[in-house]
Amino acid sequence: ATLLAVATTSNIFNVMSAGNVGISSSTPGARLVVSGGSGSTSTITLGISGSKAACLKLQDTDLAGWSYCTVLNGAMTCSATSCE
Repeated sequence: ATLLAVATTSNIFNVMSAGNVGISSSTPGARLVVSGGSGSTSTITLGISGSKAACLKLQDTDLAGWSYCTVLNGAMTCSATSCE
């Protein structure tokens, strides 16, 4: 069931009762689904918060740990060292 929907002519932001969030997706099948539509590119923007730069935290595929990624001068670097 949809808990929250923000829409103009179609649903553009949906929060589902299972916790999944869809941006331009009315039925997100994962925790976060960003759909750019047919033939377009989806962009997720992470910016600076206060004096800290963006940090992308990704759970490792074996579910045993996390990888942390940052970007400097166009190059992404990921490691097990937290950037939070």
